[in-house]
Amino acid sequence: MKAKARHYYLLLFLFGLSACQGDRQPLGNSGTQDNPCRIEGRIEGGGRLEIIVEEMTARELIPVDTCYCDENGAFEASFDVGRESFYVLRFGDEMLTLLISPGESLKLNTNLARPGYFRVEGSPASSLLAELSARHKATLEELAKLSRRSRDLRNEAGYPELKRELDRQFDSLTRSFHDYSKGFIESNLPSQATLIALYNLYGPGLPVFDPASDLELYQRVDSVLLEHHPEVEAVQLLHSQLAEALQMLKTSASGTGPKAGEIAPDFVSSQPDGSALALSDLRGRYVLLSFWASWSEPSRIENARLARLGKRFGGKAFSIVQLALDDDREDWLSAIEEDAVPALQLSDLQRWACPAVELYRLERIPSNLLIDPEGRIVASDLFGKELEEKLEQLLK
Repeated sequence: MKAKARHYYLLLFLFGLSACQGDRQPLGNSGTQDNPCRIEGRIEGGGRLEIIVEEMTARELIPVDTCYCDENGAFEASFDVGRESFYVLRFGDEMLTLLISPGESLKLNTNLARPGYFRVEGSPASSLLAELSARHKATLEELAKLSRRSRDLRNEAGYPELKRELDRQFDSLTRSFHDYSKGFIESNLPSQATLIALYNLYGPGLPVFDPASDLELYQRVDSVLLEHHPEVEAVQLLHSQLAEALQMLKTSASGTGPKAGEIAPDFVSSQPDGSALALSDLRGRYVLLSFWASWSEPSRIENARLARLGKRFGGKAFSIVQLALDDDREDWLSAIEEDAVPALQLSDLQRWACPAVELYRLERIPSNLLIDPEGRIVASDLFGKELEEKLEQLLK
């Protein structure tokens, strides 16, 4: 049970490919290479810089050319391309991703002081990636500013209220980039460039697309790319990962835990002030029982959404009860303050040895159950828009 539980996000565990700069996995496969491609470029501030060009296969990065900028940052690279494939230009600590077709001649410009921003001509698919990269980089920069501001204000009076405002801004930025990326994918299918958008990250373990709530998007990308690029290894890999993920979800859904329509098993746990609270004490209200932990990044992302939902639906015969699988009291209390979810907070401080884990056959976090006023389970593991729509339906 505990081994399974550590895989707290079934799909996120499977979808390990990342398009995040500096931690990027291979995505393409060029096949037979017999068509020349040429890149003429300039890196402002990149005089005498070494540039390594690598092909991204589904399993590895393969060097295809090495060149050097002149004193003005100008460079030329030439290599063969058998079919449309991903390539990276690596220089210094930076890396630019291109999607090149046979015979293309590219003109590229970038600035060493602004990594992630570049212009490219002569390759429509690479131009798409330049657009995506610029928007992604701008979003990451704004998120980093918010994180720094949060750290700087930690000891200020009124920090919890300031933190809530920063969280609201964080949520707005991530929601905006999520919507932009979804539009990018819908507008540019069946281009392989959509793979980069699908796998983009805000940071390690923080995907733009939640593999649970955005599962339909994964399925659409898989279906369209498999139809148009069946020979590409990265597309085949996405298809096999998705099939495995769906099977795991099916197995999880048919597990032995309590099901919709059944009475939610009662338990007693401790609140931050040490007082005891039983789940049954909340009878007469709709309850969202949320399992999470301060050390679980997906849980902290979900907490930002729950904070918004709690503010919207609080006072409407609805309560959020959060049971934390923590073992460090200070970490738990600090996370409660930082995330500011309007909820009744509980923890036995026993991590996965918490009795409720066995009671609910819990295998991952974040996880939740929606419980009606009679104590019966309405649904489980509703996230994002799906959870919001269900609450709108029940609490209207």
